[in-house]
Amino acid sequence: MSRAELAVLLEDAIDIHDRHWKIHWMLNFAQFSATQRLRATMQQVRGHVDEELLGRLQNSAADRNWDSVEGLWRMKEMVKKEPALASAFRAGDGGEIFEALQGSDVGAAFLKEHLEPYQREFGWRAVWSHEFIFPTFREQPEPILEQIRGYLDSDYDYPSVVETVRTDLERAAEELLAGLTGSERSELAAANAVSLRMAPLTPDHHFYIDQGANARVRLVLMAIGRRLAQEGFLTEADDVMYLAYDELRYLIGDPAGSDARGTVTRRRTEREAAYRRRPRDWIGTVTESQLNFPYWVNWGYPDRFYRTVMAGDQISGIGGSPGVVEGVARVVRNVDDFDEVAEGDIVVCQMTNPAWVVLFTKIIGLVTDTGGTTSHPAVLAREFGIPAVVGTSEATHRIASGDRLRVDGTNGTVDIVARASSRMNRDESSPG
Repeated sequence: MSRAELAVLLEDAIDIHDRHWKIHWMLNFAQFSATQRLRATMQQVRGHVDEELLGRLQNSAADRNWDSVEGLWRMKEMVKKEPALASAFRAGDGGEIFEALQGSDVGAAFLKEHLEPYQREFGWRAVWSHEFIFPTFREQPEPILEQIRGYLDSDYDYPSVVETVRTDLERAAEELLAGLTGSERSELAAANAVSLRMAPLTPDHHFYIDQGANARVRLVLMAIGRRLAQEGFLTEADDVMYLAYDELRYLIGDPAGSDARGTVTRRRTEREAAYRRRPRDWIGTVTESQLNFPYWVNWGYPDRFYRTVMAGDQISGIGGSPGVVEGVARVVRNVDDFDEVAEGDIVVCQMTNPAWVVLFTKIIGLVTDTGGTTSHPAVLAREFGIPAVVGTSEATHRIASGDRLRVDGTNGTVDIVARASSRMNRDESSPG
């Protein structure tokens, strides 16, 4: 492929990406509008909004998230029935499982006939979908293999879980309309029907746009990066992620006249430094009209603006999914931490996207730094029936892996019941 063709490929990829994101906002606001209409109708008819009931009604039992979970479950069931495959999945981490599978005819057939088709359909995701720097599951099979191993360890049963969600949706709809007659019942039922039809848009637009569009652009960028690295103008293929669009176009057209290596080195350093900074939740003057802009509820406002920061071992957030649970915290910052999450853990993270759905099959609670009642972590937690507190702003800074937490997803509070170091000290000093 000539340099001119590379430039055209880049331009086309960015253009398609931009078009997808315009559709993203249309779908996002359509789903959000349906939720707001249901909330307003509930307030009008019932005189108050039952937040727990509203949350249950925003679930979905049929969307691309569930499709990806079902695909993993089907492979898990296949592995259970084939001793040679089951043995390979006891080999260790994802890389070791991959090597073990390659070492047998049965394993190689599993990779070719089942894992690779799954990657082609569901591999367009990364631990953080909005940053091109993170490899996708389409490129790396190891995270998928580790997810299947997790399903084997817990013997996760997809049919019963999704049926529980479907049944709860039906019960929630009945509770919503209980005791109503006439026009009030009809009006609330109509608002709920629209909301239920729109609910899958949250996971589906993530699948096709937030993940899918970005992942495909990443593959184009990596192809260009490999070419430039082979010719000696970049060190690594993913160096292209540190160049602005115009800089990359210039590098493609006249690589000898560009100091791309120096730019990449500087920006890698800047990115690493940025990860060590903790930005404020807002900057400057915040007006009441800005806070009341409906879309900000996705990110926890205005609640987070007015919230009083709690001292000691309690953290305040927003009730994202109702219920109370106590368990051990596991702080997850990237895909490398996924394998550390054990069944029965409470995941503490900055935010989630659909790549994280595999963790929800084995965790019992969720705490996030950001998000509101209609954000991805809150919606996903409600689908899986997991108590969640979102929008804490500081959970990943104040909680450490191993801390014992009490998560109250109804009232939006997290209590650090015991610190990991304290428990270790007690364990070390106890007899036996």
